[in-house]
Amino acid sequence: MSRRFPDRRALLGVGALALGGVALWRTVGRPGVPELAARRRGDLVYLEHTGGADLTRALDLAMAGDEPASTTAVDRAAVEAGAGAQRLGDAGPRLVAFFDYRCPACRRHATALRDGAGAGRFRLVVREWPILGEPSVLAARAALAAAAQGAYWAFHVDLMATGFVPTAGLVDDLAGRHGLDRDRLHADMAGAAVARDLARNAALAGGLGGVGTPLYVVDGVVVAGGWSPAVLLRLAERHAV
Repeated sequence: MSRRFPDRRALLGVGALALGGVALWRTVGRPGVPELAARRRGDLVYLEHTGGADLTRALDLAMAGDEPASTTAVDRAAVEAGAGAQRLGDAGPRLVAFFDYRCPACRRHATALRDGAGAGRFRLVVREWPILGEPSVLAARAALAAAAQGAYWAFHVDLMATGFVPTAGLVDDLAGRHGLDRDRLHADMAGAAVARDLARNAALAGGLGGVGTPLYVVDGVVVAGGWSPAVLLRLAERHAV
């Protein structure tokens, strides 16, 4: 009984499909970098979406007009190195994140941001910007007050990971878990220093044109939306000058 071998052209076609599958896998495996319009103002570059439902949902910078007054008073040094921020890592470009503990996109990438800073891929600068109601304000005040007792990042990690709405009881539980002086924590939460930090961060975010969290400034490039750290770094590499 004779055997029929596959046609050579069929084999080539199968091989091409296989290679195409590998190429597609590699493309999907890499973080996509959107094409965004860039405008430079002072020492910052602002990225804005140019259309498309996906980008409209992901980006929301108030950037109408050529020279909006809200973006003229903010300089890069104030955003990256000014008071009101907490810092992690000592290598790579600065990645500034304005966030809210109740913001799903902020929570989704919180671990990757900390891990990236720990691995030396960037220097993380976080700015509390609670815009989603009183529980968000309570959480932000607690984290900033914990910084006075050396426990900012412990509170930050727990508040990002919790499945509960932040309450005074949760704050007290965290204080006990991390060995903090609760009376001092409460006093600092209501103190002038924490209020100044929150007001400063809100002013910076507003000056950058931000209307929602998360808002990022990566190596001098301003971009809003829930992008992964890898995409943020590639956007900055493409647009930083």
